[in-house]
Amino acid sequence: MQQVELNLNDIELAVNIIDTVTARGAFRGEELLAVGTLRARMAAFLAAGREAQTKQETDEVLVDTASEQ
Repeated sequence: MQQVELNLNDIELAVNIIDTVTARGAFRGEELLAVGTLRARMAAFLAAGREAQTKQETDEVLVDTASEQ
């Protein structure tokens, strides 16, 4: 069985798709709360993931710099 992967870029793409189809009026009014809630959760997950990714990259640079000294 092939391993299924999902990454931060996939989440960002989904948020962008929601924004695009919402702007085009693709959702009915009664669907907007659920769509908006899902979008907010994915955007928060994306922000936290990007922050953790940035911190990890910063930590790696600091470790590399310390090992060179």
